[in-house]
Amino acid sequence: MRKHIPLVLVALVVVASTAALLAAPQATLTLRNGDRVRGELIDLGGVGFSIKSGGVDQNIPANDVALVDFVGGAIPRAEAAKMAEGRAFISMRNGDIVYGRLIDIGGTNPLRLSVRTENGNQDFSSSDVARVFLARWEGM
Repeated sequence: MRKHIPLVLVALVVVASTAALLAAPQATLTLRNGDRVRGELIDLGGVGFSIKSGGVDQNIPANDVALVDFVGGAIPRAEAAKMAEGRAFISMRNGDIVYGRLIDIGGTNPLRLSVRTENGNQDFSSSDVARVFLARWEGM
């Protein structure tokens, strides 16, 4: 029996590590009314944004969401100024800006974000995206 205990412990660590890798990335959705919802971002589809927050699955209509934030912290003034112009854009973690409209989110971890740009549709990894600016919100 004692010979099996280390194997069981190793198996539990592997299962826990795998589950953590498969979990959806954490994100904060800022709604147009200024409210924020933090949790595991799962999808963007016909029902809007699907997010698991506090262990509860929620669907938030896409038109209610103004910002998808994967990195947290203060929004740089340069990004806020760009949103004031009224154009939707993606702020990449490397500092690049991609103008376009978020049209789909899928996959697991990292998520795949599909964006309609003036050069056609492009896919980005959530691990490369800092924020997705969709619209202005109250208190911005």
